[in-house]
Amino acid sequence: MKAEILILGLLHRDDMHPYEIKRRLKNAHAETYIDFDVGTLYYAVRRLAKDGLIEERGRESVGGRAERTIYGITDDGRARFHDLMGEILAGNKKFYHPLFPALLFLPLADQTDAADIVKERAGEISENLPATELFLKAAGPHLSLGMRLGLENAVMHQRVELEWLERLHGHLAAGDFSESDTTANQTAIKNALEDFMGTLKDTGHDS
Repeated sequence: MKAEILILGLLHRDDMHPYEIKRRLKNAHAETYIDFDVGTLYYAVRRLAKDGLIEERGRESVGGRAERTIYGITDDGRARFHDLMGEILAGNKKFYHPLFPALLFLPLADQTDAADIVKERAGEISENLPATELFLKAAGPHLSLGMRLGLENAVMHQRVELEWLERLHGHLAAGDFSESDTTANQTAIKNALEDFMGTLKDTGHDS
């Protein structure tokens, strides 16, 4: 979906060849804040053309190079683009952190090893965050509103994630996770869940 909406979105603005699409995505640093591999772009373009969402509009050759096919979006492509926009904006109503499954079984893990892994994960964010903040500060005033808001979101998420990982690392380093902690609170959890569901019902949020 990511490649599809990016290509359709760019072609919604203007006809262009895949190299120009790739250039614009690179200039926008799309791979910095979108899980998207620019290397798959040409395959995605061919698939969209096969599906009738984009079509050939002409060819051009610059400086004696091989001809490049220029594509434009079709009516079906525009409809698909707007459907994709709706899907992405609606999004997944539930949030699942990728570490949630591991958190359930940390008492069974070697907590020293787990602490080292989490520390490394936090270190990567700590290393990348200043660069993202610097880019936002330098380029922010010149970016489109959508791009600027996207980068601001990325910075905020990285800050929160870093703080949370540092807390997790502290608990692992201290060996705080234990099987007794997992099993001893089942009754309390059940009671809290029942109270929570009752509150939702009372406030009309259970529908």
